[in-house]
Amino acid sequence: MNKISFVFPGVGSQFTGMGKELYHEFPVFKDTIEEASDLAGADIFKIWQDGEQKLNELNFAQISLLSISYASYRVLQAELDVEPAMMIGHSLGEYTALCCDGILNFSEAIPLVQKRGECIIATSEQLEGTMLWVINIDTQVVEGVCEQLRSDAIEVYLSAYDTATQCSISCYNKDIFAIAKALEDKGALVYPLNLSGPFHSPLMQQAAKDFNTVLEGYTFNSQTSKVIANETARPYTDDVKGHLTRQLVSPVKWFQSLGVLEASGCTTIIEVGPKEVLTYLTQKSEKPLKAYSFNSIQHLNTLKNDLMVAEEEYLMKISGCRGVAVGTRNYYPENSNYHQDIVSPYNEITKIEKRIKEGYEVASEHHLKQALGHLNTILNNKRVPQDIQRASLAKLLSDKFIHLV
Repeated sequence: MNKISFVFPGVGSQFTGMGKELYHEFPVFKDTIEEASDLAGADIFKIWQDGEQKLNELNFAQISLLSISYASYRVLQAELDVEPAMMIGHSLGEYTALCCDGILNFSEAIPLVQKRGECIIATSEQLEGTMLWVINIDTQVVEGVCEQLRSDAIEVYLSAYDTATQCSISCYNKDIFAIAKALEDKGALVYPLNLSGPFHSPLMQQAAKDFNTVLEGYTFNSQTSKVIANETARPYTDDVKGHLTRQLVSPVKWFQSLGVLEASGCTTIIEVGPKEVLTYLTQKSEKPLKAYSFNSIQHLNTLKNDLMVAEEEYLMKISGCRGVAVGTRNYYPENSNYHQDIVSPYNEITKIEKRIKEGYEVASEHHLKQALGHLNTILNNKRVPQDIQRASLAKLLSDKFIHLV
């Protein structure tokens, strides 16, 4: 299977009617939402279906997105049996990623995001701030404009890096027109967002301070994390409380985080949750990442067709390893250890294939990795030039399996 990462949406992706199909189709999804309802003291599913006003309130929006994305993740685990290489959550979505990674327990996550929302609301009510969406301009230019405006006593900060030419900024309401004009003079298109606070900026310092106090009452599971932090675009460290506190006053480095996935060899992302905002941003990033969404049965069927590997495919590639081993020229014919260096690893590939064909084992990625390991030994012992090795493996494996080498 391709090297896959999961991404989880934040506030703004909720919509009335979401989750209905998965709720009625998958017991694990329904159970998760019912657990969330018990924890939140509210009928979450009912709010999704006919509570538009409540759904768009920050507290309910946060609980809803955490719940639906985590429930969807559990469906994917059951139906696809895929283990993500890395995970990114956009703003609130980072809490979903931490739950899926086992760092944060879901039963604790619901009350935690409720308290996060309370801290954000309390600070926002005192600020009269908002956010603007800025497109059609390099984000570095936006940074420069913001820096210049701050030198003129206008507090404005870049709050989300979505693509190389698309971002969000946070500011006070009173400064919107001055900021928009400064950016438009540079060629930007500026749109106000219907948000009640200057989120992910230093203007939210009081919320971060209050939330840090809340976090002191929580214990997080310590482990090597697959989650990329919004504030650093690097994997989470053990300082989970610090990451979550700083997230409130730091820009969401979404575009930079996609770069981390690309550098790690990730080929595919799945957006787990409602709407397809992150799928769109990934496609707009022009990075070589195949983007899928999962919030419906149709999406699930597409994922199964495109990503799941049949037993026969693994067996065919294992047999192909033997073919490459035999068909590749020996650049070291004088090798005195030919049997040990060439014949022995070839026989190991044959044994793997034989056990599968005789029904003793079921072909899997593990078996293909073993066969590729033996093939690598053979090619190296034949002293095959690296460029020829790479070309042979690319032809054998195609895009679907090339991540295994």
